[in-house]
Amino acid sequence: MTESYDRAMNQAMTYLGARARSAKQMADYLEKKGHDERTIAQVMEKLTEYRFIDDESYARRFVEAHAGADGAYLLRRKMVQRGLTGEAIDRALEEVPFSAQVEAARALIEKKLRGDDRPDALRRAVQAAMRRGFPYDAVREAAQNLQEDVEWEE
Repeated sequence: MTESYDRAMNQAMTYLGARARSAKQMADYLEKKGHDERTIAQVMEKLTEYRFIDDESYARRFVEAHAGADGAYLLRRKMVQRGLTGEAIDRALEEVPFSAQVEAARALIEKKLRGDDRPDALRRAVQAAMRRGFPYDAVREAAQNLQEDVEWEE
C-alpha cells in the first residue's frame, strides 16, 4: 500500500485505541485528518474486514452501556448522531425488554423523588423520565408501580 494509506491506518488504530467508534465517526475523523476519499475507503474496508469497525456490534454495546440511564428514544437519537443506521439501531433496541425500561424509569423517578416534598414532585419526576427518552408506557407503568408501593407502605 501507499504511505498515505499507512499513515491513515495508524491514525485510525490510534483513534480506535481510546474507544470503539462507528463507521461514520471513523470516516469523519479520517476526513478531518486530511485523507482523500480513496484512502479512507481502503482503510474503512480493512477495518471492517478485521471487524475493528462493526456498527451492529457498536450499537449493541452502546445500548448495553446506556440502557439503564437513558430511554429508548434518547438512545436512538444518540446513536443517530454517531452515524449508525436505522437497522443497526432497531436491532440493538429490540434487545432491551420492556420490563428493563420500566425498571430504569422507576429508578430514575425514585431518584428524582428523594428529598422532594413538593406536591407536584411525582409529576416533575415523570417529566424528567420522559426527557431522558423513556417511552410513555414504561414511565406510566413505573409511576403506577411506585405509587402502589408508596400507598402500601403507609
